Amino acid sequence: MKADEIISMLTTFLTISNLEPTEENKSFELNLSVAGKVDSTTIAESFRTEQRLLNAAIRRLEYDRGKEETHYPVQQRRRDVAARTKETGLTIRLGQSPRRPKAGSPTCAHCQKAHKSEDCYTKHPEKMPQWMKDRNEEQHKR
Repeated sequence: MKADEIISMLTTFLTISNLEPTEENKSFELNLSVAGKVDSTTIAESFRTEQRLLNAAIRRLEYDRGKEETHYPVQQRRRDVAARTKETGLTIRLGQSPRRPKAGSPTCAHCQKAHKSEDCYTKHPEKMPQWMKDRNEEQHKR
C-alpha cells in the first residue's frame, strides 16, 4: 500500500467516523463502500490490523539487529552526558577558590580574600588586569 493510499483511507476514516448518524450520511457510507461491505468499522479494523502488522515488523527489525546494536546509541549518549557532567563539576570545583585563606596567608581587610588590601581589585578596580575587566564586562552583558 502506498503512502497516498494510506492517507486517503485515513482521511476517509476520519470523515466517516465524525459524521452525524443521519440518513444522508448512512447513504454516503453505503456509496463509499463496495456493495455496502466497507464502512467506518471495517476501515477502523483495517487500520488496527495495519498498525499491529507495522509494530510487529518494527519489533522484528529491532530483534534482527540485536539488542546491543539497537540500544547502543542511547547508552553511548548517556555515557557521554555523564562524563561531561562529571568533568564540568570537577572544573567548577577546581576553579573555585577556597572560602577561607590558608593559615598564615595575607587576608584582605576589605573583602576577606587571600590577598593584601593594597592588591584588592574590589577596592582598587584600576589595578585589575585588562583581560579580567573585559571578562567582567562580557559577563555583565548577558
